Amino acid sequence: LGRTNELAALDRVLDAARAGSEGTLVLTGAPGIGKTTLLDAAWQRAHDFERVRIAGREAEADLAWSGLASLVLACRDWREPSLALLREVVEGARRSLVSVGSALHTLLVRRGERTPVLLLIDDAQWLDPPSAGAIAFAVDRFAADRIAVLVAQRPGSPVRFASADEHVVDGLGQESARALLRSRWSLPLEVMDRCIALTGGN
Repeated sequence: LGRTNELAALDRVLDAARAGSEGTLVLTGAPGIGKTTLLDAAWQRAHDFERVRIAGREAEADLAWSGLASLVLACRDWREPSLALLREVVEGARRSLVSVGSALHTLLVRRGERTPVLLLIDDAQWLDPPSAGAIAFAVDRFAADRIAVLVAQRPGSPVRFASADEHVVDGLGQESARALLRSRWSLPLEVMDRCIALTGGN
């Protein structure tokens, strides 16, 4: 409901990857605004992609390489030399951020040669710094690769993707918010509009 522009932006990134041109889109918005729901929609629209999804966790934000560990687990059936390097890092081997980022870049690019790849990253603000740095290093170096990257994060997130487009996800407009409320409850119009005003459509 009320997300026509956001869905169109998702489709542009997916279509670019299908055509052989990578794209990265960062969805930024307040908690509860609907970023995860948009990632769910992208997952459904990318049925012809190889899909990988991870999410940052607040409890693990200070745990080095926890985000990368989640990515390795999500890619556990990918038999690639780069994956072996990533596993070494997760298991405690000392590697530089650049070498890990390069390995991740190689891993995703090789997969993209076979079929388009969709990487979804939810709650990126909770990624631990080493993982966030390695992922950003890899993503910022995609070129003519069949890879789509969609990131959801809160305002003020320390994670930065230099090559990404950013879309700010705001609250629902009044008509869409009314439709959402009507789908769940029978409320007087004045009560609905008061809820919409108080929450800013969130």
